[in-house]
Amino acid sequence: MSIIRRKNPPKNELPSLRAHRSPALARRHDPLRGRRHGERSSHGGLWLFDEEPYHYSTLADGGPHARADLTLMEGGRLESGKYGRALLTGAQDGFHVAYAGFAGKVTEAVLREKDGLPSGLWAPTEGPVELLAALAGPEWTLEFWLSARPGTRDGVVLDLGQGIGPGFTLSASQDSFTLHNAYAGWAATLPAARPGTVDEWVHLAFVVSGGELHLYRNGAESARAQLEAIPRMAVPDPQRPANRTTEGRGFERFDPAQRRQNRFNVAIGEDRKGTRKLPAQFDEVRISRVARYREPFPPPATFSRGLMAPKARRTGPPLLFAGGRPEPLQFGARKHVFIDDALLEQKSGVVLTMNRPTARTLTNFVPERSAWRPAVFECDGQVYMVITDSYGSPTGNTHLATSSDGLTFTLERDLITGTPMYCDAFRDTNPDARPEELYKMTGYIGNRGVFLFTSPDGRHWRRHDTTMLPIRSGGSAETYFDDQRGKYVSVLRRDSSYDGVGDSKGPGHGRRCVLFESDNIFGAWPFRKLQQPYYEGWPFPALTNEGENTFMPNELGQVYRTRVMKYPWAPDMYVCFIWRFPPESEARQVELGTSRDGRNWRYWGPWYIDKGDREEALALYGLIRRGDKIWQYSDHGDAHGGSAPRAYYRWTQRLDGFVSLDATGKGVATTKPILISGGRFELNASVLGTLRVAILDENRRPLPGFAVADCVPIAGDSVRHEVAWKTRPALAALAGRPVRLHFELENAKLYAFEFK
Repeated sequence: MSIIRRKNPPKNELPSLRAHRSPALARRHDPLRGRRHGERSSHGGLWLFDEEPYHYSTLADGGPHARADLTLMEGGRLESGKYGRALLTGAQDGFHVAYAGFAGKVTEAVLREKDGLPSGLWAPTEGPVELLAALAGPEWTLEFWLSARPGTRDGVVLDLGQGIGPGFTLSASQDSFTLHNAYAGWAATLPAARPGTVDEWVHLAFVVSGGELHLYRNGAESARAQLEAIPRMAVPDPQRPANRTTEGRGFERFDPAQRRQNRFNVAIGEDRKGTRKLPAQFDEVRISRVARYREPFPPPATFSRGLMAPKARRTGPPLLFAGGRPEPLQFGARKHVFIDDALLEQKSGVVLTMNRPTARTLTNFVPERSAWRPAVFECDGQVYMVITDSYGSPTGNTHLATSSDGLTFTLERDLITGTPMYCDAFRDTNPDARPEELYKMTGYIGNRGVFLFTSPDGRHWRRHDTTMLPIRSGGSAETYFDDQRGKYVSVLRRDSSYDGVGDSKGPGHGRRCVLFESDNIFGAWPFRKLQQPYYEGWPFPALTNEGENTFMPNELGQVYRTRVMKYPWAPDMYVCFIWRFPPESEARQVELGTSRDGRNWRYWGPWYIDKGDREEALALYGLIRRGDKIWQYSDHGDAHGGSAPRAYYRWTQRLDGFVSLDATGKGVATTKPILISGGRFELNASVLGTLRVAILDENRRPLPGFAVADCVPIAGDSVRHEVAWKTRPALAALAGRPVRLHFELENAKLYAFEFK
């Protein structure tokens, strides 16, 4: 449906997308429709156990449905396994794992153990529909790697079901495996099938086909048995919550026994009561809806996409100013943007100035919820706006809006459903990124942790198979690829309730951010494991000092979002658009930050975006380039999510134009010694007066032909002024020779220069 464009509508007549949903949105979108359909339809669940071990880590369901997550409990441990990590059971007291509650923000009272510690064991659940459908069907496969431990002879391998009533149970003894499947109405015993010898990894595959149960051991069939009828039990209602924000089903009033009877649960290496423990290691447990094996086969290699992914590498030039590099600086053929005076040795009559974006234009987009936090990126010439509903969303839907002109958006479809989260989507700038994972989204899922999603086209998204960070964040995970470090970087917000005790940069109350980095975005990210983490009502630790403290509160306020990224159109440049939360107000505004290394920041202010007649202005995540202009987007409305309708604006910024070196009268600036290469020299500058450039030797004397008097005067406004000298000396001849650049400006703004 087309949307009528209107220029500058009155404040109370903002055109809303609520009435302009694409027909595709009426159909609940399958996030994998058209991709890996066979894989999706055959999967029931997959637990890789490759997470970083931490208190109550989410053990992700790595299958394409991503619904059967588990929680690591006090009795389970993650250790080195067959592939990556594995779950160790039977080594210590307590439950090994628990089935995770439904994703979303639930009542804190139902996320506690009997001793008051948070774990989620007692929370209401949303049953794993695909997993149960697989086990109730006529054909399926359960496979895993097992390494026995001393005492592995009698215990439960896998037990799942509603409460502690009949369900699905696979037990092991000294000389047999026994399987009771109430959902399919049968039982079977496989004789002479020892679990394995101590410390030996064995691949076991239980396959149901043609009324028989087959056991394959390391790919060779070792036993089979006829299925014997037992009373059949209906697959339990998945109990999907009507509201993922407040749905408690009366759990607050239940005692622990009642809670266990009213939730779905999964046990590995023990039964659901926490007894009949089996000392062993389990790795890569997969349940499929098909009989995968009907003849001998080589045991499969890892199912983990994270373990198979190549590590990121440095694809950009070395950071120009990293580690106190000696002079002359290895500049080469690159662009330098004047976000600071790091390259300048001397200056007079010039000042660095922040340049606010201009050409504010109202889009047709009116958010349906004040908690919408969109991210924008470019895809096939269009502007894509991915909007997550927040980790406190009643529905947990992630939406997609698209635009050809950057102003008129159509809300097309729900990309992901039933997953309340704050996420930021981006197009990966890593040149090694695989086409099927070109677009990425990272963020905090309520009651789960921080996760990665990938997409080939910005429309079809799949959650990655391993929890990225098992921590509760105060918001999204703003992530980017740093080509000059060869790392992915993610910045998470820390909430204000933590008092700052134990901070690496000193105590202090207030919201700030914590930085993490990894050379494998697909794996579990490394972090600092605290002996006494901080809990804030969630079933796992809230973020405090697990990473590097950064983006601290300042005189303008606390940090609510950073909107940090590696600037994609020049090296040695990082930008952020921090939402500051002033101490005396609920209204947040945007502060510009710039950096040469992504660690040390200079802030420009007080405010980068004009809030207009609204109480607050918030920068959306992402930059869109159109020729020599950059589009940015902002969200304007009442203070801190007020009830009045919000408005989205598009702004225009000059390419490389966030900061400039300005001279209102006459000014000069001279660089430190640099080594250059290339045969062309260009300036990004707006010149009302004149601008000239000289190239000096190490002793600050003009090189022959490159003096200020030889320079052809530069005037006008261009991002590509070519610098020329009257005798046309050869720039290429200066390669490998230390030189200084000397700028003389009069009524001019210099944004950047580049050797090509």
